[in-house]
Amino acid sequence: MMVALGVLLSIYAHAYDFKVGNFYYNITSLQSLTVEVTNAGDNAPAGNYSGDVVIPSTVSYSNKIFTVTRLGDYSFSNCKNMTSISIPNMVTSIGKYTFRNCRSLTSLQIPSSVTKIDQGTFTGCSNLSKLILEDGNQHLYLTYKEYQVGNYACFLDCPLKYVYLGRTISGSFGRVEDLYHAAFYKQKALTSLVIGPQVTALCDFVGCSNLETLEIPANVQLILRWGFAYCSSIKEIFLQEGLERINQSAFMGCQSVTTVHIPSTIKSVETSVFENCTNIKTVYSASITPIPIPESTFPGIVYLNAVLYVPTGTKELYKETDGWKDFANIMEVGEGETPEVKKCATPTIAYANGKLVFECTTAGAECVANISDTDIKTHYGNEIDLTVTYNVSVYATATGYDNSETATATLCWIDKEPQTEGLTTSMAEVNARPVLIQSRNCVLTITGETADETIPVNVYNMAGIQTGSTMLTDGTAIIDTHLQSGETAIVRIGNRAVKVLVK
Repeated sequence: MMVALGVLLSIYAHAYDFKVGNFYYNITSLQSLTVEVTNAGDNAPAGNYSGDVVIPSTVSYSNKIFTVTRLGDYSFSNCKNMTSISIPNMVTSIGKYTFRNCRSLTSLQIPSSVTKIDQGTFTGCSNLSKLILEDGNQHLYLTYKEYQVGNYACFLDCPLKYVYLGRTISGSFGRVEDLYHAAFYKQKALTSLVIGPQVTALCDFVGCSNLETLEIPANVQLILRWGFAYCSSIKEIFLQEGLERINQSAFMGCQSVTTVHIPSTIKSVETSVFENCTNIKTVYSASITPIPIPESTFPGIVYLNAVLYVPTGTKELYKETDGWKDFANIMEVGEGETPEVKKCATPTIAYANGKLVFECTTAGAECVANISDTDIKTHYGNEIDLTVTYNVSVYATATGYDNSETATATLCWIDKEPQTEGLTTSMAEVNARPVLIQSRNCVLTITGETADETIPVNVYNMAGIQTGSTMLTDGTAIIDTHLQSGETAIVRIGNRAVKVLVK
């Protein structure tokens, strides 16, 4: 018997409003027709979901189409046999303890639509090692209980090894300054942190003691208080041009650091930034007009023993500037020891308006590209398979720098009108959209011209087993391949399949 929605909303003794398929839902707004995923209530068996779970973006009930915009509190709690979950990009918030004790979950991709994650969401996900927070301009707001700082961190007990941070994370009141260890506090398994191009502020990586390398891109303007404090395995801190502020104790206790690079764009340095970093031997400052810094910025032993390298012609100015003048050994670049040659920043690859565009953040860098196509040039036989696929590799070079790492991408075209595939005349023009596929840390970033369409993207290994899936929406998709570096992935975008080397 069909129950009227008005009657349904008046009966709140139930833990959920309706069920469709394997999912339970609560109606959050009849006016906007939105629902949240919930659970069956206290009597529901633990581990109600298992295997690969795909949450639908919309659900039909009582002759109405509802949009799924939230994952409710405890909705997937104790699903110990759930191995993966796909979150639609209509979801804007994730409730408290939503994935608590999902022990078979090994990787997770959170879409850019999610702007709020509540306390303890991933507590007890004891095998969650890879996290992708998709690129987005809006902050990702994390909540926590202030009176137990750290104990309610969203990823508490998760052995995260790889994190792609695509958005700035903020805490209480939506301010970055109020995060207070609600996210990546003491992630001791973390060895790889990749910071996306839309992140403007960093904090809350306190105690990530196995993080050895730290690459902070030029888009980051602010490092907050205790941002990377006690990351005791970091050996070099290279702060890119573009950084403006370093707050109190940002790198306190990073005892393995021997080299620090400070950019010319820096406008503010607070107290004790490098407190207890007693092994610093070399400091490079790029500013030709140094700003005063607190005396406590570096330990006293560093002021006595380290060498401060400054731009040519600025030594006397540094000797007169508070904080910098405390260094006993100030040398201009090119004077005395030759400073370590840095690598050029790895270039980025983009495709727009019929052109490949390469960008490198290193000043004065030139990009050197190699482009090869996989179409068959000469073939004996009656059929030729034209793939219209190009493999792109590019590195950056600049005077005074070592060549950068090589960035790679695959550029292909996908028909907008699949029925036009194949050559029916001596010449044919196919209406197609360009798609660029890039791989880093076994994660694929796919960009393309999709207009208002949403296109399915599936990844398979060479045995034909699906290893990941997502949707190409608003021209972007990020997908974890679950493959190893060096393996070949078969990426199916809509009806088109392309082979990509995973890196």
